[in-house]
Amino acid sequence: MNKKISKEKRLSARLMLLEGRSYREIASELQVSVGSIHNIVKETPENLSPLISEIKKRTAIKYWLLSDHILSRISELNLTYATLKDKVIASAILMDKARLIEGEKVKDDNRVDLNNLNMIERSNDKNEDNSST
Repeated sequence: MNKKISKEKRLSARLMLLEGRSYREIASELQVSVGSIHNIVKETPENLSPLISEIKKRTAIKYWLLSDHILSRISELNLTYATLKDKVIASAILMDKARLIEGEKVKDDNRVDLNNLNMIERSNDKNEDNSST
């Protein structure tokens, strides 16, 4: 294992390889030698698992914070610019991603019936139109 290259750069190199990028391109972007990229490829994945676990934890925290941010911004004024459906979908996706990353099982009973949500949304729109006339 090349100790001079940070764990983050080693993981980035592996991800770029998975994207199909060349050793030379990766070396240039990460500012390391082509030989270093070759050595990184030879490393066993187990060497990187603690780093991957840490990145997953940080990402899950970001998803939870972003989901909380979205939910905290839902207001009457805000609903005029984005549909309820859009907000529910965005929040649900972020929460599911966070749960998956943290290893929690996503339950089927947490899913939203989008057809039902569309009907509710249309009904609310009609009620608003009728009340303004």
